[in-house]
Amino acid sequence: MAISIDWGNTNIIAVPQSDLTPVSGVLYDHDTDVFRLQLKALEASVDGIVFTDTHIHNTEVSFSGTTFARTIEILAPYSVKYENTGSAYAVRTTGSNNNILDIASGRLVATPLVSYASTNSAGLIVVESVDQAIIESKIDALIASQDLTNEQKEAEHTTDPVTGRVVLRNLTTLRRWEADAWEDADQTVPYKGDGLESVGMLSEVAWS
Repeated sequence: MAISIDWGNTNIIAVPQSDLTPVSGVLYDHDTDVFRLQLKALEASVDGIVFTDTHIHNTEVSFSGTTFARTIEILAPYSVKYENTGSAYAVRTTGSNNNILDIASGRLVATPLVSYASTNSAGLIVVESVDQAIIESKIDALIASQDLTNEQKEAEHTTDPVTGRVVLRNLTTLRRWEADAWEDADQTVPYKGDGLESVGMLSEVAWS
């Protein structure tokens, strides 16, 4: 089953779970670049061609060797709704800064048992996948060796591209922690001193 749009009625863009990429446990990624191409195809269809555009897209832009991420804005009167499968799962949007998960503006229709995590960032940039894989694997090894709670160990963890801080987000309990990150000689391993030596090195912050 592919995405669909209830043209001219509810104008809801329905996204089936099968269009998402399983990450781990109940977490799924939604590739927003693929998503906006699917929307363009629906707009060009016989049913959709008479209706207004569903979104605005601004592609990646490079300045001085840095590639900044694309932006995608879902337009009124359209809204996005993820499939209700009857089981709890979490959706994380990837590949752009976007308003897909903006409930307050009406761009997202909340689905029972589905939680959401946006990767929007004022400094979101495109990183080579190999480099990112190396960084993430070393973060995994670092956190696995530390005296963290089970809730923190089970959290999704990455680094903030702007502040360089280690970020832990538990998508089940919706708790988030951050810790200072510094770079060692090869500039790939986030750590402070000898590492995240105890739970006290992490500070809980508001979910985002």
